[in-house]
Amino acid sequence: MLISLSPLRKLPLLGVMLGLVVAGCGPMEAFRPADKKLDFTKILPPSKRPQEVQLLDADGDGKNEWIVFYKFDLVEGATGRRFSPIGAAVYNDDHGDPPVVFPYELHPPDRVYLGEQNCVARTDDLIPANEGPELLVECFAEEGLAVSLSIFHWYDKDKNDLSKNPTEGQQGYECLGFFHGSGGITLEGSRVTVKERTEERSQLSIKNVYDVKDGSYFRPGGRELWPPVETSVEFAFGVPEGVVQSPYPEKVVLAFYLALGRNNPLAQTYLSEASGLKNAVGTDSFGTAASGDQIQKVLVKRIIYTPDREKEEKHEPVRVTVTVASVTSEGEDPPRDVTWELIWEAADEGGVQPGWKLHRMIPPTG
Repeated sequence: MLISLSPLRKLPLLGVMLGLVVAGCGPMEAFRPADKKLDFTKILPPSKRPQEVQLLDADGDGKNEWIVFYKFDLVEGATGRRFSPIGAAVYNDDHGDPPVVFPYELHPPDRVYLGEQNCVARTDDLIPANEGPELLVECFAEEGLAVSLSIFHWYDKDKNDLSKNPTEGQQGYECLGFFHGSGGITLEGSRVTVKERTEERSQLSIKNVYDVKDGSYFRPGGRELWPPVETSVEFAFGVPEGVVQSPYPEKVVLAFYLALGRNNPLAQTYLSEASGLKNAVGTDSFGTAASGDQIQKVLVKRIIYTPDREKEEKHEPVRVTVTVASVTSEGEDPPRDVTWELIWEAADEGGVQPGWKLHRMIPPTG
């Protein structure tokens, strides 16, 4: 479906200035910097409802552009409209003589919409090989959780001749990456971590970490992401407080391996006193392919458990199987299956809290 902004998509700069003056700005203010008082409700057609106008130097030219977010395919009713799709365009006056304010639409592959709630744009230098910053559009759900991320980069094949009117295909914002994760999206340098929630009781997620390759997060063609550089199972929203007292013992197994190598003192707290394994943290492999002194972190690839409400409520021993891959300075090791027996350990005089603890590894059968 082609989304057209309006038959009036190109606006002479003089018309923009007059609109700004009518809105209450003085004549000198109308020239620069860009002003939010430009009335985009008169630019967009009725089928597109403006949501927000941001002023941002989206292309790195030293002056602000107008970034206009709008909803389309509106559904009647407050709840329906809340989840209507959101699109955006960057309005710039960098081409033409006299200049025109021209919209450069922001489209992920296949013209997918950007998000449904609370979209915000910002810039960051994610890919140093590219000239100028990347334009990021993050869309948030409740509690400030980013669930969609689009990454764009400005290109201009006519930058040596700005007297020409903008030409489709010659200037615009190329999408270099598009991510969606119901469990949240975070950025660390150029690495994008995407969590996709699973449908089970422990509020887990599949975590995929992506990075740039050859100047883009996409394979050649700009539609398919490069494979993730790291994949694992994690808690969707972090390790719960007092996780050993959770009614779901499988959470303690995941918490143990997430701590192993990163925070060994914390990993020790997930082992039972009776196991005799606490002092082995830092030397034992705990079922992984690496020796304990080499482990930097452990990736849990899979977790298997059979819920048994009666046994769990009676605090009877239960078993949980995980597939784990150790990560050392040499990289990620081949994954291995480990089955643990967990017991409910009572409180002791030393102040240790009661809860589920990893007690012993079950040797593989056969």
